[in-house]
Formats: sequence, structure tokens, C-alpha cells
Amino acid sequence: MPAGSILLVESDGPSAALLSAALTVRGHDVTTVATVVEAAAVAGSHEIVLIDVLPGPRDGIELCRRIRMEPASATTPIIAISGSDDLEERIAFLEAGADDVMSRPFDPPELEVRVEALLVRREATPSGGFVGERGGGGGGPVRVLTVYSPKGGVGATTIAVNVAVTAAMASPGRVLLVDLDVRWGQVATHLNLTTPHTIVDLVHDLPAVKEPALLRSFTVRHETGLHVLAAPAAAASAEYVAADVVAEALRTASGDFDLIVIDAGSELDALSLMALDVADRVVLPVAADIPSLKPVVQLLEYLNETGSVADKTVVVVNQIFSRQLVGADQIESLLGLPVSARLPYDEDAHLRSTNEGSPVVVRAPRSASAGAFAKLTGALLG
Repeated sequence: MPAGSILLVESDGPSAALLSAALTVRGHDVTTVATVVEAAAVAGSHEIVLIDVLPGPRDGIELCRRIRMEPASATTPIIAISGSDDLEERIAFLEAGADDVMSRPFDPPELEVRVEALLVRREATPSGGFVGERGGGGGGPVRVLTVYSPKGGVGATTIAVNVAVTAAMASPGRVLLVDLDVRWGQVATHLNLTTPHTIVDLVHDLPAVKEPALLRSFTVRHETGLHVLAAPAAAASAEYVAADVVAEALRTASGDFDLIVIDAGSELDALSLMALDVADRVVLPVAADIPSLKPVVQLLEYLNETGSVADKTVVVVNQIFSRQLVGADQIESLLGLPVSARLPYDEDAHLRSTNEGSPVVVRAPRSASAGAFAKLTGALLG
């Protein structure tokens, strides 16, 4: 977890002490001020501004505006804590320039995750960008492709594996697949790979995090020429994978690989937020049923509050059911995004591929599913 310098704007003494203690124990350097004037004067010298209780009901919103108007603090991440779950107040904070808004009551672990996510985003986006031309909407090269879904079981790993393998067969040795589902990741299983090293081993070897040749030694090469950085075998190891270290490893890997494909799993945490942020393009797999679509709607609402990724998101409908339960027009209406691709229903092919550890594009290259993956890969990567 990255430690950062945090400016806490808090006029209530007991609350200030509690918040400061919760952040300090996590390694952050916390400075507390009690007024808008004090905060505006020093906001630019901190990595994050956390706004909680101020004397006036609109003082926090006014402070957001003042911070955004000053050149020294115009890009400083701001987290605002709303006194209630009132939607209008939260919108007002966002319109005034806040990057994230929390509502009372909240748990300290939630605050820590949000602070960490903003610190990771700040570190991963220096003035030159991450790798290539980030954002996906500007037509630049796709160097980092993230596959993520807030709903498990909709084929995110299947898509990440088959797209990465398709790309690797065209450019052997130049594509890296990273399993960031660090608690339950199954990329190695999908590829029938034995992995002597995992991402946990890498993040504990700081020279390898910074050196491309050393980093490559922590990957395992698939027969198709794809390199894989696997998730840990034990779920308990997930807590040792820090998002800021992984972000640095991705920067290093971008100098050694032409394409990095990330399977970001289905957890919404610092790792997945970092993976979404650094991606040039995001693949959002959905299933055509309401229970699968609802968490996607909630995800997009959250991302639109904290920094939209809609302009680089590709919605892929994975037909995991034998019949269409929700039409494409309904899906587009619910998500507010166009459906860019559909993967055909082929339960038998995917079950066989997963159980045998052989991706569809390798096991059945002439199948409709393999053709759909080839088409999807071409559309994603140009």
C-alpha cells in the first residue's frame, strides 16, 4: 500500500483525532487544519485532501472549488465526506471537483481503500501518462488491456485468456497476461500451466519489479508464446500484493512487452481500480440476465463518480445461457453504453477447454467461439 501525505480538513476535534489515528496507523503522514482558508493555502503540498466537517453547510463544497482553482492544487485528489447519504449533496461535491465522496456512517477500512486507490491512481499517472497513449478514446495504441466484471461467472477470465493467446500467437514472446484476481485467479488453470513463481514472489523482489529482464523470469511461457504472471496459489497471500508495487511492475513490463492483458477479477479494490485506471482499453463482460447486469450498472455509477472509464470501455455480451434473456437494446439502455461484441453460446466447448486447460482458440480454432474471439481481439487491438 502506498503511504501518502494527507491534508485532513476537520473542524471537529474528536473526529479529527479518530480520522488522523486511523490513517496514521496505516503509514500516512496526516496534517490537520480546521478552516477553508488554512486548507486552501496548503492543499497543493499534499498528495490527498480529505474534507470532513467544516463550520458552514457549504464550506466543504466551496473548499473543493477553491482547491481546483489554484494551479498548485488543481490536480490534487480530493475525498469529501458527506454528512448524510443525500444525493444532491454528493453531486454538489462532485461538481465542485471532488474525486470521491463518502457518506456517513462509514468504516475505516472503506476509507483506507479509497485513499489507497487515489494514491495508486496518482502514482500511476505521471505527467507523461502510463504507457502508450492512455485512455482508449483517443485512438492511440492499446498497450494495456484490462478485463473486469463486478459479477463473477460471466467469462472474464475466459475472455482475457483467449484474447491474450490470440494476440500472442501473432506476436510470440511479446504479450504478457497478468492474473490480478489475486485471491481466486484461475488463469494458470485455463492454460494448464505449472507456475513456479507468482505475482506474490515478484512483488517481494523489488529489483525484479524495476528490471524488465528480471521481471520476465517470474513469468511462465505458454506453448503459444504467451507469458503469464500468475495469481498466488493460496488465497491468504492476496493481502501481500500491494497495488502500488504492481503498478510499478506494469510500468516495467510495458518496456519489455508490446501488450499487457490484465484479468482484474471481480473484486472492487485497490488492485482492480488501478488496473482499470492504467488500461488503454477496458473489456466489460456481461451476461444477458438482470442479476448479472445490476452490479454492472452499480459499477458504472461508481466509476462515473470517481473518474469515468466509459470512453475506453468495450461491452461484450457473453452468451452463457442457451437463449437470450435480455436483448441487446435493453442492455445498452441499462448500461448507457453500446454493446460492441457478442460471444456465441457454446457451453460444451468452454467446459471442455477449461477442464483440459486448452483455450478455445487453440483447442477448436475453427469453431464459432474461436472465430468470435479472433474478431474481438482484432477489434480491441486494431
